[in-house]
Amino acid sequence: MKAYKLLSLVAILALTVASCKKDKEEIDTTYPTINIEAANAFPKQCSMVKRGEKFIFKADFSDNVELGAVSVDIHHNF
Repeated sequence: MKAYKLLSLVAILALTVASCKKDKEEIDTTYPTINIEAANAFPKQCSMVKRGEKFIFKADFSDNVELGAVSVDIHHNF
């Protein structure tokens, strides 16, 4: 009887451990989009911003899953 209880306990424990597999997370391969043609976007195409002048950058960012962070690099017109 003790052997039966021990075997049952080991079997239940083995099933519990084996059934707890973690699913692999899917990797997001779709790039986010930046829409600077929206109605409230700034600066528009060919807008002039003077050096040293403050302005607010407005654009619509979207992603199919989740957008974690945004980094914007501003370069001179070359």
